[in-house]
Amino acid sequence: MALALLWTLQPAEASAKQSMSKGVDVSKYNGGVDWNQAKAAGIEYAFIKVGSTYSGIDPNFAANITGAQAAGIKTGVYIYSYATTPEAAVQEANLVLEWISNYTVNFPIVFDIEDKCHKNLSQEQLIAIINSFCMTIDAAGYYPMVYSYKNFFDGKLNICGWDRWVAHYSDSCGATNNVCFWQYTSKGKVPGFNGNVDLNHQYKDYSSLIIPEGFMDHNGN
Repeated sequence: MALALLWTLQPAEASAKQSMSKGVDVSKYNGGVDWNQAKAAGIEYAFIKVGSTYSGIDPNFAANITGAQAAGIKTGVYIYSYATTPEAAVQEANLVLEWISNYTVNFPIVFDIEDKCHKNLSQEQLIAIINSFCMTIDAAGYYPMVYSYKNFFDGKLNICGWDRWVAHYSDSCGATNNVCFWQYTSKGKVPGFNGNVDLNHQYKDYSSLIIPEGFMDHNGN
């Protein structure tokens, strides 16, 4: 009963019941996090902002990824994209790979595409940008994923074939194509966080696709 009270903004049971687990996504704006408290409260994974080409590496990235992993929380990362060409997207992917080179990432690497610079690009341009980033990440042996909000996925990104992390603050996700994570609120309350935090539902099992260490088959290698 006490644990259930932590999720004060959980969507209707009919929409959330298929969720495998709940997690958070964080950046410098969340301040310091007590990851052990978050783990004890039921947080199983975290997507951590690694940075952007405009602001550089997120100042809390190192503390967040090491703290979350020390607490036993699976960790993915995301970059907020400003890429408007495939070449810029490859540069962003390589920057992510450089920033995470000293850390273990055992959840997807996410391309966050939602900035105003993307609004007037065509679907063809956007898909080419996404593919360039994700293929670079995939070639490096990591698992890529794409984040945006529901209306952008339903409109200009509707043919995106990569795993999707959809932001939609409602009682149901509404998106129907390949939703692997659903960010359902930006006002969650979780022990270990001062103030609000984004909460997410998970719908795809990555345990057989991403392993913490060792070897596995990847694109025939």
